[in-house]
Amino acid sequence: MQTIGQYQIDIYTDGTFDQGSADNLNKYDYEYLEGTEYQLPTKFGIKIFEEGYLIKSAIIGSQGGETGIHERSVIYEDNRIVVRCSNTVFCLLIPDLKLLWKVQADPVTCFEIYKYKDDYIIHGELEISRIDKDGKILWQRSGSDIFLTLNGDQDFELTEKFIIAKDFKNRVYRFDYNGNNFIDINQNKTPHDGLYKTVIVFSYLFCGLSSAWLLYARSDFWTPGFLFISLTVVIAAICNSSVRLTSIVKYIVLSYFVYLAVFLLTFQCGSAGLITGIFLCGAGAYIVFWLTNKFIAEVNYKTFWMVLLGGLSFLANVLLLLEPVTNFIKPVYDIAREAKHGTTFDFNIRFAPSFLFWQFSVGTKLGLEIFKSRTGSTALSVNE
Repeated sequence: MQTIGQYQIDIYTDGTFDQGSADNLNKYDYEYLEGTEYQLPTKFGIKIFEEGYLIKSAIIGSQGGETGIHERSVIYEDNRIVVRCSNTVFCLLIPDLKLLWKVQADPVTCFEIYKYKDDYIIHGELEISRIDKDGKILWQRSGSDIFLTLNGDQDFELTEKFIIAKDFKNRVYRFDYNGNNFIDINQNKTPHDGLYKTVIVFSYLFCGLSSAWLLYARSDFWTPGFLFISLTVVIAAICNSSVRLTSIVKYIVLSYFVYLAVFLLTFQCGSAGLITGIFLCGAGAYIVFWLTNKFIAEVNYKTFWMVLLGGLSFLANVLLLLEPVTNFIKPVYDIAREAKHGTTFDFNIRFAPSFLFWQFSVGTKLGLEIFKSRTGSTALSVNE
């Protein structure tokens, strides 16, 4: 029994109901049953109560595979209910139980129904569907097998950006809420994956070396952040063809702001920056992963790894300033200092390696995460 406002709604299976029979246990005000000479496999009785009194009742039924009632069978809204019954989705008004619309969402049966914004996502046996609030099918997608696993564990999931489903052979499918880039992740592997990953690793290595050189030789701390962000955007755009320009712009602006904040705060801390820089670089890595996940590609940001990588990259730079390591690295600093006619270790000379360490380690991890979640032209599309 579900309470909506002043009404109590009871939905139950009434498999013995026979349309037109005088021997039915329950009588209904409305009968929304498909006309067929065969017995419908699934029939749900719906009753509306107010203050304990029955005010309206209806029965719905449809052909296809038999289904029962569970928490993903019904969506309750303020003035209506949406019920999946066998292969059909019904929408009825509260409290009158008048049929607003019904639509067949799967050739066989519908397992679950989810609310997404103003629409509905239907997990069917053969198809995944999105239906709008008026019962119009916006799109449907199918796979190589039925969308049901043997054990039924985590065979269907809605994430922030994707719908993920498994089929009977445990192949995993992922597509966005517009029905685009419907892919089978297991089939997404290609013989060139190793090459793509190698390119990503060396791209961030080159980016880190370039950034370190810009700070070391040119005292340029403006460009390194832009290089790193631009490379990440390019990789994301290649791997995810549906990324939007507005999202890219937001990502670039916010990421660059984070970069400047970490750099300037570390610089302003003076000697204490040797310690605070470790935490700031770790926090910066986490925020970059979070921004990437929010705007341009689905990556796993709920992990301590990126914080550790960011912090360790700066710690590695700090170790270069300590004995006995500094005895080996000092001649390199002296070359730059003498070229600049300086008399002390300049900030940009001492901390240039941190750009290399951070961009290479954090960037490589980020790039590989983006590649892992790719939905672009490198993916093998199914049923497009």
